[in-house]
Amino acid sequence: MANENDLNTDVVVDSGPSGGERRSPLEVNQLFDRLRSIIRIVSGDRTLDVTTALTPKDAAMLVAKGIKPEDAWFYIEDRDSTTGVLISRRVHVPESIIETSMDVARGKAAHEAAHRAITRTSFIPKHMSKELGFNATLMSAEERATDYTVRKRFGGAGRWVDVARLDNLRVYDESPEQVSSAPRFLQLNDLIVHGRQISDAQLSRLDPEVVAIYDTIREDVREIEETIPSPESNDDKVVASAALRYSKVYQKIWPKIKALVEKDIKDKSQTIARDIDTSQGEFSDEVKATLADIKDLLEIQRSEGQVGQSGPQEQQDSGTSQTQEEPGSQNPNDNNQTQEGSSELTEQELKDKLDQLSEKLFNELPEEVREQLVEQAKELLEKLEDQFTQPLKSELSHDNLPSHEEARQQQGIDESQSSEDQSSGDQNRAGKQPEKPVKVKPKTEGSGLDERMKAVEKAVESLMEGDVYERKYREVSPMIEDLWHKLEPIFFPRKKGTPVLKNSGNQINLDAVFKMEASKGGGSENPDTKIFEVIQNPKTKDYALTILVDLSGSMRGEKITESFKAVIIVSEVLNRLGIKFEILGFQDQLISFKEFTDRLDDSIRKKISGMRLEVESNNPGGHNRASYNDDGPCLDEASERLSKESEKEKIILVLSDGMPNGTHSGEKELRDAITKILTTTDHKLLAVGLGPETNGLEAYYPVATTGISSHDLPGILSSIIEDVLTNPQKYRR
Repeated sequence: MANENDLNTDVVVDSGPSGGERRSPLEVNQLFDRLRSIIRIVSGDRTLDVTTALTPKDAAMLVAKGIKPEDAWFYIEDRDSTTGVLISRRVHVPESIIETSMDVARGKAAHEAAHRAITRTSFIPKHMSKELGFNATLMSAEERATDYTVRKRFGGAGRWVDVARLDNLRVYDESPEQVSSAPRFLQLNDLIVHGRQISDAQLSRLDPEVVAIYDTIREDVREIEETIPSPESNDDKVVASAALRYSKVYQKIWPKIKALVEKDIKDKSQTIARDIDTSQGEFSDEVKATLADIKDLLEIQRSEGQVGQSGPQEQQDSGTSQTQEEPGSQNPNDNNQTQEGSSELTEQELKDKLDQLSEKLFNELPEEVREQLVEQAKELLEKLEDQFTQPLKSELSHDNLPSHEEARQQQGIDESQSSEDQSSGDQNRAGKQPEKPVKVKPKTEGSGLDERMKAVEKAVESLMEGDVYERKYREVSPMIEDLWHKLEPIFFPRKKGTPVLKNSGNQINLDAVFKMEASKGGGSENPDTKIFEVIQNPKTKDYALTILVDLSGSMRGEKITESFKAVIIVSEVLNRLGIKFEILGFQDQLISFKEFTDRLDDSIRKKISGMRLEVESNNPGGHNRASYNDDGPCLDEASERLSKESEKEKIILVLSDGMPNGTHSGEKELRDAITKILTTTDHKLLAVGLGPETNGLEAYYPVATTGISSHDLPGILSSIIEDVLTNPQKYRR
């Protein structure tokens, strides 16, 4: 597998204060001040109280959950015990973080705060969180989304997250046997979390099957991590975004994890079976003989020093001698020496033989014993999953899935309450005839899950209604990235854009925030308030571009769908590049969706979404005359608007199917308009036909590319635009 490690070579992890020295009180205060700013800014909650102090009640709560208080990140609301009125909201930052590097501390703080900004779980069915492996899967995917949120919204902060992840990956180098002996479904989830940062050497610690499976879902993981709400989204849209991530995880990732879970249960059950005491109970001669063969192989392993040890945490949690030694759990690549003596088997051959005998033993056992072993295996794997997910929980919010242990405890409480209610009901009904039981038609697990997923998707669609642009944006986001990377060096071949700090903008530079706060703390009367990062693109050339979209009835169906996605792709890329552009539609007259002076904000994006409805003459407040398309007069007017702009390089991009049918114009007027543009202006004119049956454009425009889908658009448009810049005469003949 080609890993995703796209970090700069200068990203390194230091170990905090050098030489074993502790930070000075001043350094500690400065660090916590910065962490407080990070948490408030990234979470979007500027009123949070961030503290390292622990109340006795806090400590008791954490100890009860098996968490060391000094290592805990958590969010808590203090309320009046009598009235329930909210007194304060606190975020606890563990004191132990002062022992880590500055960037690791920043990365962890930014990541935890991003959980508070985007993580929501209230809509997830309880039965799903009880399934072995699902919590780890959803939470691993959520880790990627929170990292991406930090990377996307805050300049420079993505590096801190990467450094914190690299710090986590030390276990791969320091305790490789702990990694390789973990259940495969947890290995895959850890790879989902660290896929961007893991090295090839660290990948080799994992089961080859795990690495191969990750290769098949890697693009799905990337799609999920990029499904995040915009910074200005209200909570309904934040929930909707989280629900979409859940839906994608359930459909695209969970089936692969679930298959590994089944294999891990089988393997663990067979491993536990090796330690059955045949003196306790009645067992067949076949069982005893197979178990004796297994014991012989285990003795060979021990004598040759090949016994694979379970991870120390797994031994501690199993609670029985059955998992103190688990032959076969070692990485077969650790030792490839040929066995001598009585075995005459290589390490891998010995492991394979042991696995075969273990499976044979398991199948020979009575059914009730097999069922008991499966339950024991599930309990052990649930404990390991709880350990895996504990550090992944959204500690700065209440939106967390319950662990298996917490779910069992809650189930016990619910059953106890139900029993009390039943007892009370029996007393109230004393002397009455028993009520007739209600018959409930049973449902299969599959159909029930499908119905629930449809309900979730329906709820998401309802929440996102009217936000068509955002949905389509997510569909084409990889194409936007692709086209941006291709066009950026074309428009700016000599010098890339550089970040410039300004007083306003959309992306906060956290280092600038720290400097401003430090200046204020130092008594400065005029601290630098330029804390917003804006990419300042060099103006080696001036460009202005008009996007002109045919919105006549002939564009219905696939044509307008592809055209709408094309408009999103081109608009977002031009906006990111800082290129001035206008978006116009046309029927019997021009329809303006974005003028040259408009910012591409949410109100404009919503307006652009209306072009889909214009072809149906059903756009609220729109022009809605889809029966006509006066291509010639509208193209002429669009050219006149473009001529008023001061930029030197002017381009008109037409998206149409090339079939004029106007109220006061036809093919002649279109040809006349094109001739006028080519002879009286310096505009470069090109047409793109999206979808099938668009070759009619070739009869009118000097250069037309037809019959393409939006999936082909990045490569085609980048080639066309590069050609426009290098061979302008082609677009003026």
